[in-house]
This record gives sequence, structure tokens and C-alpha cells, in this order.
Amino acid sequence: MLEDQPHHSSSGVKITDRSRAAWTQIWQSRYLTVVVLLISTLVVGTLLNPAFFTLANLDSGLVIFFVELGIGTLAEALVMLVNGIDLSVGSVIGLVGLVAGMSIKAGVPVGIAVAAALAVGAICGLINGLLVTRLSMPSVIATLGSGILFGGIALGISGGQASARLPAAYQWFGQGRLGVLPVQFVILVILVSVIHFILSSTPYGRWVYAIGGGETAAHFSGIPVKRVLVIIYTLSGFLAGVTGIVMSARFNSAKSNLGAGIELGLITAALLGGIGGGQGTAFGAMLGMLAIATLQNGLTLGGVNMNVQAMIIGVILVTVIVIERYLAPKRLA
Repeated sequence: MLEDQPHHSSSGVKITDRSRAAWTQIWQSRYLTVVVLLISTLVVGTLLNPAFFTLANLDSGLVIFFVELGIGTLAEALVMLVNGIDLSVGSVIGLVGLVAGMSIKAGVPVGIAVAAALAVGAICGLINGLLVTRLSMPSVIATLGSGILFGGIALGISGGQASARLPAAYQWFGQGRLGVLPVQFVILVILVSVIHFILSSTPYGRWVYAIGGGETAAHFSGIPVKRVLVIIYTLSGFLAGVTGIVMSARFNSAKSNLGAGIELGLITAALLGGIGGGQGTAFGAMLGMLAIATLQNGLTLGGVNMNVQAMIIGVILVTVIVIERYLAPKRLA
């Protein structure tokens, strides 16, 4: 046990062993970077624009910047837990939204169209899983190639045209409310809760963390590594599909480039939330996306160009990687 032995700093302030240990835990925490970024963004955003911390902005920011991207972050985080990267998420978002929109325009009932579109998302994820497990392709190469393929299919079936003016029943997924809460937020809460339960309370979840900690060791421990990875990628495709449904419903328009370039923000959010190498939680991933969403909201209110926003997120991504590489050995000590 740590004893409360006092030590004197150069400023004369007494520092106990217990308080020193507490501070060590804080600065070594996987959530330190994201908490610092979130608090800094809230303070600076409020100082720069009084409208930043208003109820109206929090409500719109919750929907536009956090919820939709939060679902996508879940998709990316699952793959990152097993040391992979999914660069096809954006293409799957566009393809699934288009399948739903075009099916509805063709006379398919909304419920059936949504189910079919989500099945397409899951199939896209399944293809990624098979490329990684059966052909032993690195996840970056496999999902980069499949992302180009899925994007090409979406562009081909749509002819570059958007499916707009969708029925109110479909718009409900992106614009509706359950009481005071946006439907998207309720969907996100359900998905995060389910994923958290699977990862924390089931044998499958323990297998996921074991694979992330070391695929070879997991294999020799009797874990069905390939089957688990295929399920992970399939689930990632399904969650990307949910994002496509919600986004196209909010825009009341489905188009092939709906999720273009979204992966950078999702990966950054997952890393900020402590995801990677068999470590992290669904709630941590959401904390990371909350920080990114808050930053994007503040930059948008400040009139910052989208390209500049992407550059800022890129800088944050590199910074997080550097910090994690520095702190990782200390966490193991």
C-alpha cells in the first residue's frame, strides 16, 4: 500500500505518495488527451462565439456532428480493436444510403428497403473480413481496395445522381424525435449499449480483446480467430450502413459520395478514445468522437473552411499517435 508520506516540492507545497500516484494515473490515462481536447474546445469555442454553448447549438451539434459520426466511429473502433483499419466505411455509407433511397423510389416499402440496405452494408463488411482472413491481406490494403469497389458500384448504379425527396417515414430516421430526443441519438445509445455489453460481458468480447492483444497467441489459445475477425468486419459494415441510413434520411437525399472522406475523423476519434491493440471501450470511442464533434462544431461556427478542418483533424491524429507511442510503455511499467 502507498503510505501518505509527505514530500516537499520546490514551491513548498506538500506532495504525498498517494497524491503523486493519483497524478501519475491521470497523466498516463488513455483518456487524458481526449479530455484535455474536449475541455479546451468547450472553453475556446464559448469565448470565440457565445452561440456555441447555447441549447439550440448543442441540439443541432448533437445530431449533425456527434450522433451520425458516433455510429461510424463504432464501426471503425471495432476493427481497430483487433489491430485493423477499415478504409471502406465512407464508401459503404454512400452505397447503403443509395440502395435504400433507390429502392424506395422504385416502390419498395420503407421498412423492407432499409433492411435490404443494411444487409448490403453487412455484406460489404463480410467481403472485407474474407479478404483479410481468407486471402491474408493487410486490412489497410483490403479495405482501401474494397472501398474503391463499393464507391464505384454506388456511382455506377446511381449514374452520379442523388435520390432525393424521400418519404416522411424514411426521413424519420434522420429527422424524427422520440419525445425530446432525436431518433438518431436513441439509435446511437442502443448501439453503444449493445456493443458495450458484447465486448464486456460475453466470451466473444473477450476473444476480440485477446486477438487485439496478439493474434498468434489468441490462435494458440484455441480462439477461432478467423471467424471472430469475419464477424467484426461484418458488424463494422452493418454499422456503417446504419450511418448511411441516418445521414441520407437527415439530408433527405442519398448520393454516392455521402460518406466521402469520413474515415480520417472516425479513426482520429477512436484513437482519442483509447481504442487500439485490444484496448478500449465503446464508451471511450464515443468520448473521442464527442471531442472531435465539439471541435468541428466550434470550427464551423467560426467559419473555418472544411478543408482547413480536415487539416486540423489530421494534425490531431498525428499528435495523438505520438503521445500514445510515448505513453504506451509507461502504462505497461
